[in-house]
Amino acid sequence: MSIAYTFTSDGYFAGAIEDYGFLPVNATYTKTLADKEGFVQHWDGKKWGYVENNKGKSGYVDGKPFKVKEYGPLPAGWSETPPPPTAVELADHIRAERDGKLLSTDKYLIADFPLDVDKLEAVKAYRKALRDITKQEGFPHDIAWPKNPMD
Repeated sequence: MSIAYTFTSDGYFAGAIEDYGFLPVNATYTKTLADKEGFVQHWDGKKWGYVENNKGKSGYVDGKPFKVKEYGPLPAGWSETPPPPTAVELADHIRAERDGKLLSTDKYLIADFPLDVDKLEAVKAYRKALRDITKQEGFPHDIAWPKNPMD
């Protein structure tokens, strides 16, 4: 009994089988190569070779999210680093952070919250500075967060 090496319809190694007297069309007696990290074995009809295995990797191609679905080299324009946010995305992020900071100070404006007049005025000024953050000259790329007087 011999060992045969099977491959998928597109030539990628599928496994070894025992030959019981007939060889399937998707098999060869040619021994496979040694395993090589980061590669899969591929039958070209005459010999086994290596193909890069990046299948399943997630990254970015030309700044857009991309998941590799096939064996082979990484596509042109590939990066594992996300692109920097656009000005709109950055502005949205800053507004969301600002809204969270405003929300965290809402309690100080409740009429029966125990806060002296000076602190209340400082909180009001802080909240106004937060609402005006989008009016800063460097917005959204270069902003200065006001200091929370309650910290």
